[in-house]
Amino acid sequence: MDPDADLPPFKIRHNDMKIETLKLIVRSIILYHVEVTELIQLEKQRPDGFMEKNVCMGVVEHMKNDRANFGGGEGEWQCILGKNFAATLNYDLHMLSFFDLEESGLTVLIFKSG
Repeated sequence: MDPDADLPPFKIRHNDMKIETLKLIVRSIILYHVEVTELIQLEKQRPDGFMEKNVCMGVVEHMKNDRANFGGGEGEWQCILGKNFAATLNYDLHMLSFFDLEESGLTVLIFKSG
């Protein structure tokens, strides 16, 4: 049985972390998916529209609470979620990944910055 069968399709744009850590992040986003989906639906109902930052705040909070898997490094987790963006930033060594979640059409930039 494929141990990665539960992973949704994703395409790595840039990765500077262990692939096992990246897979944990993708799995965590999916485990958190029900709450994120509900949050996205609530956000879409807002008069001012969908706010990616609110979804990112939920994902980062989830990662902060899972110190066993995501507690390494010196800084704080940061998340950028969207469809079209670029960034220049400083991050903790081996604590950055930039990937597309193909089913949702969203791009995720997640990193720890000190």
